[in-house]
Amino acid sequence: MYKKNNSELLKHFDFLLGDIIILQLSFYQILCMYRRGHLYGKEKFGLTALVFLAAILIVTVATEPYKSILKRGWFKELTETLKFTFFIAMVAILCFYLWRTRELLNMRRPIIALTMVCFFVYSYIFHQVWKYFVRLRISRQSVLRSMVVFTDEEHVEEVLSHLEGAALKEYTVSKVFLMDYQEKNRKYYQKELDARIFGDARDMIDYSLHGHVDEVFFYLPGHQNDAAWVYRDFADMGIPIHDAIGVIRSSSMKQIPEKMGGYLVSTTAINIVPAGYVILKRLLDIIGGLVGCAITGILCIFVGPAIYKADPGPIFYSQERIGKGGSRFKMYKFRSMYQDADKRKAELMDQNEMKDGLMFKMKDDPRVIGSEKKDKNGNPKGIGNFIRKTSIDEFPQFWNVLKGDMSLVGVRPPLVSEWENYELHHRARISARPGLTGLWQVSGRSDIKDFEDVVNLDLEYLQNWTPGLDVKIILKTIGLLFTHKGAE
Repeated sequence: MYKKNNSELLKHFDFLLGDIIILQLSFYQILCMYRRGHLYGKEKFGLTALVFLAAILIVTVATEPYKSILKRGWFKELTETLKFTFFIAMVAILCFYLWRTRELLNMRRPIIALTMVCFFVYSYIFHQVWKYFVRLRISRQSVLRSMVVFTDEEHVEEVLSHLEGAALKEYTVSKVFLMDYQEKNRKYYQKELDARIFGDARDMIDYSLHGHVDEVFFYLPGHQNDAAWVYRDFADMGIPIHDAIGVIRSSSMKQIPEKMGGYLVSTTAINIVPAGYVILKRLLDIIGGLVGCAITGILCIFVGPAIYKADPGPIFYSQERIGKGGSRFKMYKFRSMYQDADKRKAELMDQNEMKDGLMFKMKDDPRVIGSEKKDKNGNPKGIGNFIRKTSIDEFPQFWNVLKGDMSLVGVRPPLVSEWENYELHHRARISARPGLTGLWQVSGRSDIKDFEDVVNLDLEYLQNWTPGLDVKIILKTIGLLFTHKGAE
């Protein structure tokens, strides 16, 4: 994933500001219904107003509720507003507890619940009405903003298709000029391409000098140097220039323009996220890492002696793994296998359930401590099997999370031996920090035997990552810890 430095939180600031006002007005309205409107400025009720403000800001940063809001239909808007309201309510309740306002929460639960109901109704109406005016303003602007296009014969159809197919465009393509325009092909241009093709670069300069032109769009892959004089002429005329540096060819990759070392570059990555999202993810990792390390310390009291008794030796196991970008780090676990497990792995490769040998997975692995013990159904019941089935062996990895080697949520960090056999498309898995849990783990990992399916799930996570997705995966993981589903 790639972090972009320009935040998108202000892109739809008008909607955010409107929702903040609506949430506060909803709270005040419910207080007035209870004939307590005069208490709005009192300490406890003022604190409630601040809690709601904090909740809506946190949810906005974490879930990106205004993404593509202008393109949403009425039903999509209804579901997104309902989800937004639910998350605000959950964060607000959490804040009440963290800020030691449980008494207020217990006393005013009907007020809080009714506030969220009012907010949902008013926010939905506001979104629909405000979108209408925004779209109307954009449609009116498109009549005023006249854009000239400069490209070549090879790309003219593609360029017009992209520009005129864009949703909510703020321009109208008035005329098109070609760098390789030929007068003898005029009839062809008029009939087969577009009737707005009017000449070459010199014709475009002459037209722009005295015609209605608000901006110009250049798309000349490989020919920018040949058109340097055209750029200079438009710069002299003060006409805004849009110089296309590439076209998005793959829906699985994202692009943004950036300045780098004095160059204007087009940055392409599997996912591009705001810097605020990256900070929020790391903050969540630090909090989770601290809590996880504390739990690990408690588990050591019980798990450590049990491991040592079954197989005398270290209770922790460290292994070199591949991290973000191909970096290497030591990953820690409670030891669930005998000390010679790595040496015996080569002898068991013919029993590997994963295809291609890019991951190792084996049912009833004899290297697990105590696996020779069986219950009445023939299932292994040793201490190693227990801590693996309950995922207790993973808890020391919270230290890796706290250090920054790993994240709470990500992809499974590969072994060095697995990494060395990767093909090109497999490497995309390590474009972000590996995780303690991930989409593969909560999607029934024991049932997935094909490594390509694992890669597809990892790519799905990386391409669609948001802080909200991490929260969903963490909640699912907690549920699986109690059911033991997917663990072996």
